[in-house]
Amino acid sequence: MGLETIFSKSWHEFRKNLKLSLKISWWFCILPMLILLLVASIFFGAAFASIGSEISDANGALTPAFGSFIPFTGNVVNETGSIGVWAVAFVIIIFVLAIVFGLIFYISQLMILFISVYNDKGRMTLKQAVGGASCYFWKLLGLIFLLILIFFGVSLGFILLGVVSFLIFNGVLVLAILIEVLLFFLFFILYFYLIVRLYFSPFVLFRENTGIVEAMRRSSLIVRGRWWKTLGYIMIISLVVWAVSFVFSLVMQLISLLFFGLIFLSVLLGGAAFVLSLFFIISLVIVVFSFMFVLMGLASSLLLKNLYLEMRIGKIKK
Repeated sequence: MGLETIFSKSWHEFRKNLKLSLKISWWFCILPMLILLLVASIFFGAAFASIGSEISDANGALTPAFGSFIPFTGNVVNETGSIGVWAVAFVIIIFVLAIVFGLIFYISQLMILFISVYNDKGRMTLKQAVGGASCYFWKLLGLIFLLILIFFGVSLGFILLGVVSFLIFNGVLVLAILIEVLLFFLFFILYFYLIVRLYFSPFVLFRENTGIVEAMRRSSLIVRGRWWKTLGYIMIISLVVWAVSFVFSLVMQLISLLFFGLIFLSVLLGGAAFVLSLFFIISLVIVVFSFMFVLMGLASSLLLKNLYLEMRIGKIKK
């Protein structure tokens, strides 16, 4: 089976999984983020209202629309003790939001990966997808963590080699630079070599229900002897997915540009209209981005899954 057949098969499976992937996008990506956005907006609105009120008391009357955005002076900071408390709260809230958003994207991508592997006929329900994907939550997370450790170890090893070699040959600058350049290329080659050898680990983990280390070992065995061919197929698939993602991103940018005028108008109308318009714009961006993220994740997962299946049985022809 050639690459054209892989794309054709993936397209048919994409259409079968489209409805379920949209449900996953709504319930496990868009809706949680919109709720978080609403809660964060209420918190930040209360914070700016409180800070603006204290600044007004310290520095005199400010314009209603922009008072809370006037830079803090030393006098204001001294007289408004809660500003430091709000600043700490901002940092904590942003940190928590980053973790929660990361978890949301991980869960949605976990479910997309699961349905791409197991929902060939398109008959899986949302409940089945949730139950099935939950069985792989910690295993996939462990695989990701182990892969990060491996690549971090490789990076750290080459960094240490570079530092040691530079200290040894620092008396001969030209030689030291040549060694650093050589180490960089060796690192680059080893890095990509490992990426390709371990690329199918998530699909082995799901499809063959193996352990984490065994999934990495089997992925390496699948690619062995066909590294360049695998790299070529992965690059072609990645370029196609990137091109489609680029078109989606252009659409999202056009949508954002259309509403920039609304934001500007709302600023002129007053603070409340500005906040509502900003909330609407961010919500719209979240919806579009989430759908794009899930659909592109589904497309790439299906393509790579079918590539993995064909590589596993050795039927890919030139």
